Amino acid sequence: MKGNTILRYHANIRKALQYAVKCELILTNPADKIDKPKKEQYIATYYNKAQLNELLVAIKDTPIKLPVLLALYYGLRRSEALGIKWDAVDFDNKTIIIRHTIS
Repeated sequence: MKGNTILRYHANIRKALQYAVKCELILTNPADKIDKPKKEQYIATYYNKAQLNELLVAIKDTPIKLPVLLALYYGLRRSEALGIKWDAVDFDNKTIIIRHTIS
């Protein structure tokens, strides 16, 4: 598992054990004695021009063309592009408001 996943697990287990301490089911929280792993630094990667052209050819005439184009042109995350609804698009002001995401 990656460090970030372990961090989330540790936080959930620690919180549950802290609740057990609060309810006086246990005296101390054993999770407090565990060293948490360091959070991994995210290093973004980007498509180069050739990769972008290859992607555009691959999505041509597919159902995912629109979400991929939105993500490419506007820098949207996958969950943001998939969560766009028609009421979020303002054609008069030429804006898109990100209100929903899909996981």
